[in-house]
Amino acid sequence: MKIRSVIADDEKSAVEGMQQLLSEFCTDVEIAGTATNVIDTVRLVRELQPDVLFLDIEMPPETGFDVLNELGEEAPVVIFVTAYNHYAIRALRENAFDYLLKPVSIDDLRAAVERVREKQTAPAAFGQAERLTISTTDGFYFVSTAEIIRVEASGSYSELHLADGRKIVASRNIGHFERLLKKRGFFRAHNSHLLNLSMVKKFLRRDGYFVEMQDNSIVEISRRKKDEFLEAMG
Repeated sequence: MKIRSVIADDEKSAVEGMQQLLSEFCTDVEIAGTATNVIDTVRLVRELQPDVLFLDIEMPPETGFDVLNELGEEAPVVIFVTAYNHYAIRALRENAFDYLLKPVSIDDLRAAVERVREKQTAPAAFGQAERLTISTTDGFYFVSTAEIIRVEASGSYSELHLADGRKIVASRNIGHFERLLKKRGFFRAHNSHLLNLSMVKKFLRRDGYFVEMQDNSIVEISRRKKDEFLEAMG
C-alpha cells in the first residue's frame, strides 16, 4: 500500500527536490499534492488526508508550526524538513514524527519513510506503548503512553500521573494532550481529566458517575460523557 504524502515548502525548488528524492529513492510514497504556503497546506491536508506531511518550518510570513496549530488533531504524521537545526527542540515539543535537515540525506529520508511504514502497519491500540516527549519547566521527559494512568488539568499546565507513582508537571494544557492521545486509547472524562482506558479498574455509580483507576484514584465521569465512556470501554 502506498504512503500518501503532501510536500509543503515556500521554495518551489525545494518542493521539486523533495519530489525527485521521493520518486527516485522512496517509490512506495505517493505524492498527493504540494503547497508553498500555510493556507494551501492546511487546505490540502484537510482535502487529501495524507498519511504524512513533509513540512518546511520557515514559510514567511508564517511557519510550519502555524500549520500544526491550525490542523490540531487533524494533522497527519509530520516530518519537518528544514535548513535550520535550532528548531529541533520546538519540533520535539510539537511531537513531530521526524526532523530532516536540508540538504536531505537519502539515508535519513529512507529511514523516516520506513518508520512511517512501520507506524502504518502497527497502529497504536489500547495500552500499546508509544513514546511522547513531555516538555517541563526544567527540561524534557520521554514517556511511554502505556505508563500514563491519567492526565489532570492544572491551569495552563497538566499533571501526568504515571504507573510507577511519578507525577510530571508538563508545560502544556490538557487540550494539547487530548489531541495527542485521543486516538491512542485515552478518553476526556471531564474538563479536568484525561484517562487511559486500559488503566480503568472499576466503574462506580454514586451521586454521579466515577471510575477507579489503577493508582486507586477516583475520577468523575461527566454525566454528558457517561454513555460515550461506556461505549469506549466496550
